[in-house]
Amino acid sequence: MLRGARVWAAALLAAVCGASSAAGGTEPEPIRVEYTAPEACPSREAFVDRLRAHTTLFREAGERDAPRVFTVEIDTQGDAARGRLTVRSLDGSTATRDVRASTCEQVGAALALIVAIAIDPLAVVGTAPETREPEPPPVTPVSRDVPRSSQAPPSPERGPHLRAAIGLRWDEVSGVTPMLRPVLRPWIEVVSERQGTWVPVLRLSLAWTRNAHVAAGAGGAEFSWYAGRAEACPLRIGSERTSLTPCVAFDAGVLRVIGQNAPTSTPRTRPWASTGVSARGATRLLGWAFAEVEVGMAAPWIRDRWLLADGSELHAAPAVIFWLGAGVGCRFF
Repeated sequence: MLRGARVWAAALLAAVCGASSAAGGTEPEPIRVEYTAPEACPSREAFVDRLRAHTTLFREAGERDAPRVFTVEIDTQGDAARGRLTVRSLDGSTATRDVRASTCEQVGAALALIVAIAIDPLAVVGTAPETREPEPPPVTPVSRDVPRSSQAPPSPERGPHLRAAIGLRWDEVSGVTPMLRPVLRPWIEVVSERQGTWVPVLRLSLAWTRNAHVAAGAGGAEFSWYAGRAEACPLRIGSERTSLTPCVAFDAGVLRVIGQNAPTSTPRTRPWASTGVSARGATRLLGWAFAEVEVGMAAPWIRDRWLLADGSELHAAPAVIFWLGAGVGCRFF
């Protein structure tokens, strides 16, 4: 049954990674750009040229495509300009983003960058090529009496951005039985897109091993362990491509034991809880896929001793358990 679970989980991971890769990096995504702006502002062609300067992972949708629709609306109000981007996804849901700046050229540049990141989060943020529109007039120097806030360069209004990921890992865990036990660990996580060292990550996972036989003398028992894990990882050392992440972990679940030579034949189920720390190294492979390795240790809250009918000890939970794992994952929106 464990082998069947591995096959199912691997197929699920491959399907999601494949969908994420198709959405983010291997083939151009069909999109439709609906653009409205005053005549004095950059044209639709100039906007698309600027978008193409950031990323080439898109194409104009044809009649048979089912594309995402990006509606760009730019308007001028006196000495300022305002733009609104509305994104309609394939499921019909919409999201909007407003941008303000001193000129519609700046608003268009900011909206083109936002669209590029929505298509390809790894888009190169560079200088767009020259467009066919006339250059804006020179900016008059601002006197020292003008408030500092009015001299700040315009920037898009952005909130916190989160990215999700799923993965599958194979762990070797001590302490559940006297010997190391292999466990399958599917997981899902949410990570902040902050830059630098402070990059919070929250990961949830599940691990299990069934009917692990432990023998002692003429007796023995079958151990089954099921535990969910919550991990908080506040720091990232390195970069998004290659990183080392320290984490704190909490496990909660049950340990079920069926004795073959025990005082009672009734299965015993005991709670399992532990807290620990780990260090996880990750490196990007291709597209959105990445590989990781992890080593960790934890202290069980409950240290049960399991005895056979003759009083001999079958297994006792140690003060500290260890694990070592390796697996793959895939990031997506």
